[in-house]
Amino acid sequence: MKSARPSTSGSQTFVSSTPAPPQYLNDDPRPEEVAVRNRDGKKQDKKMGIMKRKKEKTRRMSHDEKCDEKVQKDEKTETDVGLPEPSKPSTSIPEQPLPPPPPATIFLTGATGFLGKVVLSELLRQSIDYTIIKIIILVRTKNKKSARARFLRELYKSSCFSDLSSGWPRLVQVVEGDLVKEKCGLEEAVYNEICGEVTHVVHCAGSNKFSLPMKEAVRMNVESTINVFELAKSSPELEQLVITSSAYSSPNQDTPIREEFMKLPLSAKEIMMVIEGGRMEEEKLLMSTGHGHSLGLSKCVAENWVLERIEELDREREDEERRVELERIAEMEEKSVEIENESGEVEENGEENEEGAKGDNDENGTKDESNEVVAEREGEEEEDGKDKDNIQNDEHEEEAAKIEPEIPSEKGFEVKIIRPSLLGPSKQYPHPGWCEGAGIFISLMGCISKGALRVLDGDPNTPLNVVPVDQVAAKLIQAAFPPPDSILVEDAEPTTARREETRMKILFAVSPATQSFTTRTLTETIISYVHTAHPYPGKFNKPKITYIGPKGGRFKLHTTVHQKLPVLVKKALCAVRSNDDVKIEVEKAGRVVKELVLELGRSGILRGRGWDFRPDNEVI
Repeated sequence: MKSARPSTSGSQTFVSSTPAPPQYLNDDPRPEEVAVRNRDGKKQDKKMGIMKRKKEKTRRMSHDEKCDEKVQKDEKTETDVGLPEPSKPSTSIPEQPLPPPPPATIFLTGATGFLGKVVLSELLRQSIDYTIIKIIILVRTKNKKSARARFLRELYKSSCFSDLSSGWPRLVQVVEGDLVKEKCGLEEAVYNEICGEVTHVVHCAGSNKFSLPMKEAVRMNVESTINVFELAKSSPELEQLVITSSAYSSPNQDTPIREEFMKLPLSAKEIMMVIEGGRMEEEKLLMSTGHGHSLGLSKCVAENWVLERIEELDREREDEERRVELERIAEMEEKSVEIENESGEVEENGEENEEGAKGDNDENGTKDESNEVVAEREGEEEEDGKDKDNIQNDEHEEEAAKIEPEIPSEKGFEVKIIRPSLLGPSKQYPHPGWCEGAGIFISLMGCISKGALRVLDGDPNTPLNVVPVDQVAAKLIQAAFPPPDSILVEDAEPTTARREETRMKILFAVSPATQSFTTRTLTETIISYVHTAHPYPGKFNKPKITYIGPKGGRFKLHTTVHQKLPVLVKKALCAVRSNDDVKIEVEKAGRVVKELVLELGRSGILRGRGWDFRPDNEVI
């Protein structure tokens, strides 16, 4: 008996058992599709294939959407728990550090003076910040002492430099000279060497005495400034010239005193000629300018001389530029005429050749061939002419460049004039209260503290403008090394007024009006300080002030009883006791008081309403 086989001819299928529904792969056709394909042929097969692909595509798209939803859900979960978002690349350019300033070589005058010592000390202390590689100080011989000996005695051993490292002298070069002489009294080789390397000049030398004779004041304050300016002008690498003047270069007036130039009735050179020739009495000259003392007039003349010299240099520069431009234009016109003449000669030669060629053609009967030859010759001559013109133009440009001299830049170096008021003890550097020097205010403090001065010709309510010496030194150094954002920029075509504004500037170095104190407050403060910090030593009289007021009967009485008589008694006691040391000190103090009284009377700083200085920026 034959075994039963499943029949494929009908709609039913006979199997021996009922298995689980079969699992079909995605690419395997189902049995129904196979049966339909077998019955209906290729048309049905094609239709079912299309339906299958659409269904598969829909299923895959559904799967991709579910995956996207899951990814979005995961990202949301990460955001909810506070995970940091990925940082975006920065598109901004990082700030580049400023390049260090170029090496600086400084020429300093007046280094042995009260202000000059502090300036030198501060330059050494800040040498790294300003990349200072050398400080050249000019020292004159005095009392048969050489410049080197004065440096060792007055600077190297000074307490002003005690906080610096022991190797600070290696940064200092001492040169011997005299500022009132031509080329600052320096030897030719030394002068040229300084001019070739100096980048900054700080001029602190001069006299700050109010009672000097006018000729002496001009020599100390004007001629020294002239020689320093000429040295600066001869220095091609110079960037800044800083000149120390005085706040009292402007006469006292009812209106505030600003950071402005005071124009004199005559030019600086004319006033110097009047003073040197003795054409006018000193008092009349002071009255004509409004100044009450030689210090103010001499400093004002020095400022005006610098301004006039700068304007003169600017005019010379403009004249030189105009002369060079005219020479260049004349040279160009001359070359153009030569080129035109040479071009005319070339054309004449071409015409002669053409006429000769035509005559030959007529005679020989070869006109066409001759014309071609002439044309070729003309083309060659024209090309040769162009080459010659180009060569001549190149040669002309080279010659024009050679004859044009180098003209200094319009900016040149900047000039800053610093006007300090009365110099007082230092506030911070080199030490608080340091006052190793001279000056009207320092002398006033010393005479009052020693009891040598007890009567003052003045007004107890007159304000005094005293500024610490280290603050003035800081002002000078700041002017010599201005920050990059404050460098002055000139116009493309600056006028004379614009040059005055940009190339030369006046800056006050004074205390704000709110910090000024009166004469009475000053004397009381000094006496209180002496009593508490320095008890009465016994060498001099006990410090006190018995009278502050105008000259008169009371002034003379107090001067005789409280000031002169105690000094005579002290001298007599010293003679009896053979105390020569105290006697010498008392006599020296008497000379200082006499000179101080003359200074105070000439300056008038203790009388009247005082000077109302109004700086643009009160930085001190």
